[in-house]
Amino acid sequence: MQKIKRSSHLLFLFFRALCWILPMLTAYLILFHFDDLLHYGFWSSIIFTGKIQDTVPFSFLHRLIILSIQLMPLSMMVMICHKLARLFRLYEQGYLFEEDNIRLIKSIGIYMIIGQLVQVVYQPLMTTALSFNNPVGERFASISLGSANASSLITAIIILLASWIIKEANQLKSDSQLTI
Repeated sequence: MQKIKRSSHLLFLFFRALCWILPMLTAYLILFHFDDLLHYGFWSSIIFTGKIQDTVPFSFLHRLIILSIQLMPLSMMVMICHKLARLFRLYEQGYLFEEDNIRLIKSIGIYMIIGQLVQVVYQPLMTTALSFNNPVGERFASISLGSANASSLITAIIILLASWIIKEANQLKSDSQLTI
């Protein structure tokens, strides 16, 4: 049990730190090192960055718009990290199969599904914002659904099923403790 508590404490600290580091780092990079993000393919998962004309520098307002669009999937990631931090905090305290754990596991699965739905809106908005400096006729919006999206959905469904199984097992355990 001590190993579980120790590793849960480390994971709690890790996910709690991610809740703060991810938004601050994203804002810093988009607002102050945007050109580096373009050249190193930060958005290569949704767009071939070679289609982006960066001869005209992106204005600060344009970077703020891109940041606000980036906050859509980032908020889902932060929420998942927050729920994971809370879950590992419960594990650290020795609560392994409690109702709160089951609710947290279920909410993680739900946030993962919502995150994939957010991608459907995020990708066309981001590709439009990134290609806005392109000449008229070369601006575009695109959406792509691939194996990463399918993997995330399958993982979310498995997490939801696991939370349901743990809930049923917990209910059976409490029912058996009440019978004589």
